[in-house]
Amino acid sequence: MCSPTERTPTRAWVVAFIAAVSLLAYGLFCICWTIWMGTGTWNLNRTIGWGYDITNFVCGLVLVMPEHLFLQFGCCLGKDGVQVLIEQLKR
Repeated sequence: MCSPTERTPTRAWVVAFIAAVSLLAYGLFCICWTIWMGTGTWNLNRTIGWGYDITNFVCGLVLVMPEHLFLQFGCCLGKDGVQVLIEQLKR
């Protein structure tokens, strides 16, 4: 049961871990840079520059919101209501 944790990690795992930590560090650096320098570093002094940020924000909402709405409706409807909702979505 404990053997996976007692073995040394494989080379692929170490490479993937280093890549993941590097991306995490880069993301944290970007967030800190934005907080320290402000959104002016995004070069939004041109009108077209706002389009990319707004598009990314809206696309994020479109991808995330259906899951939240489904969970909220599920909590309100109860177990039987969720089953009915799933059957309606399968049609």
